Parts: sequence; C-alpha cells; structure tokens
Amino acid sequence: MNDQIELTLGEPSGNIVSGVQTMIEKARQAGMKDSENAVLSLLESLWPQKTQITQLEIAVSEKWLGCHEREIGVVQCTLESTVRQIRQIIRNLRINHKVPILSDSYGYFLPSSINEAHEYIERTEREARSRAASSIETYQIMKTSLGISSNFFEKLDENPTQPNRDHEHPTN
Repeated sequence: MNDQIELTLGEPSGNIVSGVQTMIEKARQAGMKDSENAVLSLLESLWPQKTQITQLEIAVSEKWLGCHEREIGVVQCTLESTVRQIRQIIRNLRINHKVPILSDSYGYFLPSSINEAHEYIERTEREARSRAASSIETYQIMKTSLGISSNFFEKLDENPTQPNRDHEHPTN
C-alpha cells in the first residue's frame, strides 16, 4: 500500500477520529493478515474508552497469533503469542498499512486528538535523539579504545545536522 492518506483534523477541537477511521477502512480494503486485523480490531474496541493495551495483554487475549519467526525453536510458542510477535504486528500495521497506532508507557492506542499525536511524535523524537547520542558516544569510545572506525559514524561527524524543529506546534 503506497498511497499515503492525509489525516484530516476534522473538528476545530483537533478531534481526528473520523480521519483515523478512514485510514483504517482504507487499510482493510487494501487487505491485511488475520493477525493484523485481530490486533487492529482489539485496538478499535478500546478506542471509545481511550484505553491503552500492552503487548502482553494483546498476547494473552489473542494467543493464536503465535510466535515471531526469530523465536521459533527458542521459546515454547505453540500455545501462546509472544510480545515480539505483537510488536511485529503493530509495526506492520504502522508501516505497511499506515495505521496511526500510538503508544506510551501504558500501551498501544488509536489517537482521538491531534494533541495525542503531537505528544507521541515529540516523545518518539526525544527517545530517538537519546538513543542516537548514546550510540555516538559508545562509538567514539570504541573507536578510541579499539582503533576501529565506521563509515556511517564518520559521515555523521562530517555532516552534523541542526535539529529540525519544523514540526513543533504551540501548546494550548
């Protein structure tokens, strides 16, 4: 599915439910696996209550989803789903089907407002910056200690970029 669907803000309040519903309908029309449809249906059932659901809760409620291919033979996964498999299904829904599934420390959920979407993106950016800074710091230490360099990290040093803040929005 290559077509990116524009998310309409809808109401002046920033309610984006109808736009997200349209995206979900388009994803289903394009076709998805039973496992993806099951997880999406579970998220939809919790949407009106604005309830999040964790990977473990999804795995327990949908035991038939099974095991991630990398876990076959490593863990016993004939009777229950694994959280790694749940993460893969969520990723597939986000990337392959363009379903805007958000997450926070309480679990996964579908957005009801543009503010929820902004908060998710800002948190994701903070986490990515933190991981990148940690990786760069580790690389510098290993480069010095071991005398081994990486073209990838060296190119980052040659072309440092300024933080892109174009996505920021005024807080209400």
